[in-house]
Amino acid sequence: MKSNNPHQNYGISQADMYQMYAYSKKYKTSEVWKLYPVIEEMKDVSVNFASYSDQSVEINVKLFFVNVTRIEKSLGKLKQELLINVNDVYLIG
Repeated sequence: MKSNNPHQNYGISQADMYQMYAYSKKYKTSEVWKLYPVIEEMKDVSVNFASYSDQSVEINVKLFFVNVTRIEKSLGKLKQELLINVNDVYLIG
């Protein structure tokens, strides 16, 4: 998997990324979302990992950081993101 920032993995474990890749294969979707609790340095950061096949994106893993102290607002923002990015989305977390 290739990050949109090749010098940093944002503290996301390689095992989590492989798990998301496996879920995307199992559920035959090109996009999956992983939810994490937000930490200060990840506030307002958009993270997207992509796996390529023949020069095109095969699987897109998007990370969403949930503000657990403002859960309703945060989940409302997630809902907006999902509506924008609807494409056989499965939430796994």
